[in-house]
Amino acid sequence: MLDYLYSLFVEPMQYRFMLYSLLGIVLICFACGIVSTFLILKGWSLYGDALSHAVLPGIVIALAFDFNVAIGIFAISLLVTFVINYFRHHTPFSEQTTLAYVTSSFMGIGFLLYYLHPPGVRINEILFGKIVGLTTANLIGLGVIAALILIIVCTCWRTLAVIFFDRVFAQVIGLKVKVFEYLFYILIAITVMSSLRSVGSLLVVSLLIVPGAMAYILTSRLQYMLWISSVFSVVTGILGLYISYHYSMSTGATIITMQFAAFLLVFFAQYIKRRLHLRAKARAVAARQALGKQTSTGGQPC
Repeated sequence: MLDYLYSLFVEPMQYRFMLYSLLGIVLICFACGIVSTFLILKGWSLYGDALSHAVLPGIVIALAFDFNVAIGIFAISLLVTFVINYFRHHTPFSEQTTLAYVTSSFMGIGFLLYYLHPPGVRINEILFGKIVGLTTANLIGLGVIAALILIIVCTCWRTLAVIFFDRVFAQVIGLKVKVFEYLFYILIAITVMSSLRSVGSLLVVSLLIVPGAMAYILTSRLQYMLWISSVFSVVTGILGLYISYHYSMSTGATIITMQFAAFLLVFFAQYIKRRLHLRAKARAVAARQALGKQTSTGGQPC
């Protein structure tokens, strides 16, 4: 049994690419788990989806002109954020409509640029990611991003909670609502930037939504949600990495599938728990009513 566990979990770590992939997955999933909580609470899951898809032009331009992809992703993320907010406040369309046409437009531009100036990287790697090949510099960058997100959340989570739950009250008490909202936009941008290499632009939205949604099912307290979301994201990320290694599958797709399977398990477990609780409550009410009727008619309870 010990030999089997050793070959399953420890032996793959003798390869440097697996060790680096494991560290990268832990940092990426931790960052996504924290940001995911706020996205779910604010109802901005579609914004995370839009941003993760609309950064395609930044990736293609960075690869085509041979400069840092992270810079291209971050720059296009800020541009997309500005465009979304501008059209949201200066057009009569709903937020969903604005996100839809901005996302589709930027993705179209990205695909057009890819086919006009092929960057030498397969489109599948951009869309679905490739965790293998992380360098020490990549890990340092991911560590800095994860630490930055943790510091911002630890110092500002109460303020962010007030703004997300009651924007009007936050303005009344003097909080700089727009400043903190744009701070959170930047937080989402750097999280997307750090995650695209591992899971790609099509799958990163799941990392930004599923952990927070799962935590929201289990608790309504923000502190617990943050911990549950980040731990859930990291654990499923590690399991997905090992499964993809042993069965030669796509790492990003495996992680997303693991998260969705765990989400379904928790969802139905909570659903069954609520049904059993309601049935027990109904039986208790029925028993009290029966006891009351017997008492009022002078009968003796069984």
